[in-house]
Amino acid sequence: MVFLEGVVLLAVLVLLFCGLDARPLWGDEAETAVLARNTIRFGIPKVDDGANFVTLFGKGVDSNEDGVWTWSPWLQEYLTAGAFLFWGPTVWASRLPFALAGGVSVALLSWVAYRVYRSHRVALASMLLLGSSEVFLLHARQCRYYSVSVLAEILYVHALYLVLSGKKRGCGALVAALWLLFYSNYILCVASLPALLPVAWTLWRRNRRFLQTLALSVGIFLAGVAPWIIYAKLWRQSQ
Repeated sequence: MVFLEGVVLLAVLVLLFCGLDARPLWGDEAETAVLARNTIRFGIPKVDDGANFVTLFGKGVDSNEDGVWTWSPWLQEYLTAGAFLFWGPTVWASRLPFALAGGVSVALLSWVAYRVYRSHRVALASMLLLGSSEVFLLHARQCRYYSVSVLAEILYVHALYLVLSGKKRGCGALVAALWLLFYSNYILCVASLPALLPVAWTLWRRNRRFLQTLALSVGIFLAGVAPWIIYAKLWRQSQ
């Protein structure tokens, strides 16, 4: 069964990487790539490099007074910039980190499924369901946050499982998953937070000591995202 899981993972990697640069970057991908190139030059994703000006809604709306992009967190730009440093600013390099994240997501889902259900059949079925999803494959092959968010969600589910199982490392896993999810796309992070409510209720009835662990995790998470909320002034985006 483990051999079959390896075969499925290999097939998914082929689907993710085959012809990765066969199509030019579309609008949102180009936005990420240009900001990533500016990140290499300036250290942060500035919207103006003298030749290109990146904006969706006009100057001062998606960037601050210093010309720094604030409409979305910078994780995808830094991942792309890292790939550019090693392989140059190419279409293939811009999509590479996210295709890798897609492959890691499939492998991680298999591992988490086995940890939870202790069944290689369930793990294999999980890999097949995710790895054969056309929507997943198309999004993971793009220079955008999509596959990183999928990876973060899988980590999030595993972290909640650890917390419910009374594992102390669940606190760190939960914080890491939420940080990764927030800095890839904070809207998806907000949408995922309500899952903490039934977890908290279960801990309240089963083991209140671990409810404190959950509260500590949420507190550390909020402390880690507060700097971005203040710097980007997210409350303005709600308008």
